[in-house]
Amino acid sequence: MVTLPWLIGPRPDVRGGGGGASPSSTAEPTLTPTAGPLAHAQKWDLAFDYPADWTLVENPNRGANWPTSIGDPVAFGFVGTGSGQQQKCTTNPSTGRESCTTTWSLSEGTIVLRFAAAPMGMPLDHLPYAWTGYQALQGPEIPGAEPVNIDGFPARFATNASDVVPYSTETVLGATEIMWWGLPKPVQLAEGYIIVAAIRGPNAAELEAQARALVASIQYVPEPVMLPTDPAALAQARQPALLKFFSGLPIDGSAAYKDSWDCFPRAVGVSQQANIIAFPDQNPLTRPLSVTCTTVSMDPDPMQGWTVTLRQSWRAGPDYPAGQLDTVCRAAPDGMAHDCSYGFDKNRITTYPH
Repeated sequence: MVTLPWLIGPRPDVRGGGGGASPSSTAEPTLTPTAGPLAHAQKWDLAFDYPADWTLVENPNRGANWPTSIGDPVAFGFVGTGSGQQQKCTTNPSTGRESCTTTWSLSEGTIVLRFAAAPMGMPLDHLPYAWTGYQALQGPEIPGAEPVNIDGFPARFATNASDVVPYSTETVLGATEIMWWGLPKPVQLAEGYIIVAAIRGPNAAELEAQARALVASIQYVPEPVMLPTDPAALAQARQPALLKFFSGLPIDGSAAYKDSWDCFPRAVGVSQQANIIAFPDQNPLTRPLSVTCTTVSMDPDPMQGWTVTLRQSWRAGPDYPAGQLDTVCRAAPDGMAHDCSYGFDKNRITTYPH
């Protein structure tokens, strides 16, 4: 650890946000659903296709804005041949946690899919896992879940051969299989979807194939900006995105700390010497420090954005040892900075890792 005795107290960290049953994960089956007419829906910032003889019902208790539940998932609506209804969520005044109860109705040979918003503030003791952009970028991983790709973004899938919804204590009366998907929400990294398909046999395999086909058809609305897949085009997009990244710093809007970012070269893989009076997101030093500032990398990430790694290193002085500070930031496809994390414990004012 490195101690700089003249560092004056830190400011609050700038970070992004961001699991029940033990599901069994299964590989994608070869069974395809029986061909038939499809209906198209554009709901809840998603577009998808589903069998035309299924019914789509929206939750009348959900407001116009994206739900911000910190408890059970808030349902947008239900699709299928059975039915589902979510009662109005109630809040426990002592915990601030919402309780959202779904009433499922499955007769033999039916299916219901529930589209819901992943609760905020994961994990929770009774609902320990969701899947958002922050989980995709930083973890934690969901035990037993299978990685899948939905409209170019990383999602997770699990299934239980029982009536228990994976990663929860919720049960669905009469269900013989429960399928579970966690989808991130592009751009809004702290938000995500939980899609649950409750199936009652005897024709479970066909219903499962139809549920998989529905989820596989999902596209985000509006269409997200995607990074180029061609290496040459990606390299061409990197430099203007890097310049926009630096132009948007500091991300907390505090002009007092803008100069702490100025030492970094505006090109990847380049270093330069500088005397700094503050580290990013830190109060000023009491005297200048000579450092080497390096723009280490700007790499595409799974959420179709960029991960930017910056490094400051310094030699030992008469009253402090040598050290290094890495700052890792996430940026949108166009380079606009979203959030950063810093390579030291902000609760210990003057300590930094080597």
